[in-house]
Amino acid sequence: MSEKIILGTAQFGTSYGISNSTGTVSLDQAKKILNYANIANIKYIDTAIDYNQSQIILSKIDISKINVISKIPPFQDIDIKGLEKMKQKILFSIGNLGIKNYDTLLLHRPEQLLIENNHQILSFLDILKDEKITNKIGISIYSPDILPKLLDIYPFDTIQAPINILDQRILKDSYIEKIKRKNISLHARSAFLQGLLLMPQNLIPNQFKKFKNVFDVWHNWLKSNSLSPLEACLQFLYQIAYVDNIIIGVQSESQLLEIMKVQIKKIENLPKWPKEIDEKILNPSEWD
Repeated sequence: MSEKIILGTAQFGTSYGISNSTGTVSLDQAKKILNYANIANIKYIDTAIDYNQSQIILSKIDISKINVISKIPPFQDIDIKGLEKMKQKILFSIGNLGIKNYDTLLLHRPEQLLIENNHQILSFLDILKDEKITNKIGISIYSPDILPKLLDIYPFDTIQAPINILDQRILKDSYIEKIKRKNISLHARSAFLQGLLLMPQNLIPNQFKKFKNVFDVWHNWLKSNSLSPLEACLQFLYQIAYVDNIIIGVQSESQLLEIMKVQIKKIENLPKWPKEIDEKILNPSEWD
């Protein structure tokens, strides 16, 4: 399993995730998580330059032998001065983390490439690769709807997108075919929908009551197939050949150990979701 896992670090130093009941991941716990990740042969971690507390914690841990994927914050000024400022911010992050360079840098707001003077950003991305500041360039998206406009703009190496057993938007239409035709690596984010898919039905927050029909289908299907939510979420993603890597965030070493113990088997019959799923349940930025 470890060859596909990317360890997410949004939880380091912040109470990330709607199902997070333990608060922030401390420095001591982060060290234990990364130590076990090393034992489990997990070779990648995912962070973001704007994850301030996470960056502080990671800077106190030796991650020099781990491949680091990060995200470029939104550009404030798209001119020579503004782009140079962004470059220095990225270089500071590299030095602060004690790594040689980034394995992959993802645009956190790729829609900025759709502006009229995008050539300055595109040249900047080339510079990041030419100067070995990063080995690969990619985008992090919230919805696949934006892909047709982006895929012909730049030769991206990586796309990070929400994919889980409920959110299968990117697997539909011709998105996948075009991604693979361009030899782009696909990373699945939101594997557990911020932990919402792992929660017992009676503990799901009241704000999701309007989606009761979705959770009824989910929990009835789990019961009839004798699967735990964790098993189902991971097994679903592992059986999608097009998914190259899966980003998993944890709050403790024991959670990571539990994930690594999951037996990967093929799911024969997937849940029959309601025909129309409100996209507000799929995008955490839309949650109240």
